[in-house]
Amino acid sequence: MRIMAVARLVATGCLAAAILTTACGTSDEPVTPVAPPAPTATIQVTPATGRVEVGDTIRFAATVTDAGGQPVANPAITWSTSQPGQAWAGEDGLVTGAGPGVPTVTATGHGATGTATLTVTASPISALLLDVRQRHGLIGLAGAIVTSDRIVDVGATGTRAHASLVPVTIHDKWHLGSITKSMTSTLAAILVEEGALEWTTPLENAFPDFPDIHLDLRPVSIEPILAHRGGFTNDIGRFSTWTQMLTGTDPLPAQRRAFAVEVLGTAPEFPPLRTYHYSNVGYMIAGAALEAVTGQQWETLIRARLFAPLGMDDTGFGAPGLRDAMDQPRGHLGQGAARVALEPDDPRADNPRGLGPAGTVHATMQDLGRYVAMHLAGEQGRADLLQPATIRRLHTPAEGFSYASGWVVTSREWAGGRALAHSGSNLRWYAVVWMAPERDFAVLVATNQGGETAFEATDEAAWRLIQLYLGS
Repeated sequence: MRIMAVARLVATGCLAAAILTTACGTSDEPVTPVAPPAPTATIQVTPATGRVEVGDTIRFAATVTDAGGQPVANPAITWSTSQPGQAWAGEDGLVTGAGPGVPTVTATGHGATGTATLTVTASPISALLLDVRQRHGLIGLAGAIVTSDRIVDVGATGTRAHASLVPVTIHDKWHLGSITKSMTSTLAAILVEEGALEWTTPLENAFPDFPDIHLDLRPVSIEPILAHRGGFTNDIGRFSTWTQMLTGTDPLPAQRRAFAVEVLGTAPEFPPLRTYHYSNVGYMIAGAALEAVTGQQWETLIRARLFAPLGMDDTGFGAPGLRDAMDQPRGHLGQGAARVALEPDDPRADNPRGLGPAGTVHATMQDLGRYVAMHLAGEQGRADLLQPATIRRLHTPAEGFSYASGWVVTSREWAGGRALAHSGSNLRWYAVVWMAPERDFAVLVATNQGGETAFEATDEAAWRLIQLYLGS
């Protein structure tokens, strides 16, 4: 029985082997040897270990070697990370830090993979912005601290679009809205110093070929218009030429000229000079006046006279970025979970381009910092682009008022006295600048959504940046 049992086990084992491998038995047929696996390509990622701060980027490279040990030219590589919430990889190996951690960066292609280890850290400014963004539920948030001679620090956190994994970076562009107004005022000051314009140039001289300027508006000059004391309404929709701008294709100077003809032919809503009334209409008139006295488009003027001399090479107009590229932050409609990212060429993404002088500029934090630093430099007595006296004039309201040329002027203890501020929003973005001339520093904050939440979050971020700088 024991022999039979053993035989049975042997037979069963042989049967199982035969079923599985057909190699059991006493056949004399040779068994075909199994070939070893063919050599495959290898991928080496450099650097093997990297470090980056939240909001900043680091580039990885992949070297592919074929089975024969020869390098593969222009290899097709797919990049990824183990934790997209900590780091996000672009198609070209550019990896952005999104949150503190130690994710793995992987390069895949030609049947092989290679990896590298990345350490993502949060600098004090990035940690601050990360906390504010998370607590308020913002999509993206950027901030900076500047002085008259340097950009002290820049940070960014969040994503370029709601429900997207693509993080914002410290090099991204943000819509500035009405912060543009101080830039238009600065451009006017540059033209005054160049002799193309005088602060006292009245509207009837700026537009000598306009026969029907209202009598109450004819003597109004450029300076009070920049301080919202020109008497203009802010009900821009009441003008038919504004409605035409929504779909108009005429050159922008022609659109602004037609708008100015209509507005200036209408009685002012408020007594000029004596009343402050915030007005986008007034700044469009100012922009049209600068175009009229120079014969150049406002966008061309401000690029050549202001942006280029300050090295603001990443500054432009309208919603930043290219359609379907997710190359820049997107502005958003709606609030909360209902937020919708708008492609930059969507008509809803920004106001009509004709509004330019009142609020269509976008810029990186670095470029906005260069602009604000120039204003601080003038306050310190340095003539970086404008004479100090001109900067002071731009920052000084008329007696009895608190709005200068593109700046709200107030007093704050943390500022050591005067504080200048301005915010901007096209309801899809929100940005704010606070400047402390007596202590020679400023803070800048921007987010890619509008509304009350954006206001509250950027206000908190600005205050915490102020505390961060003063505590350093």
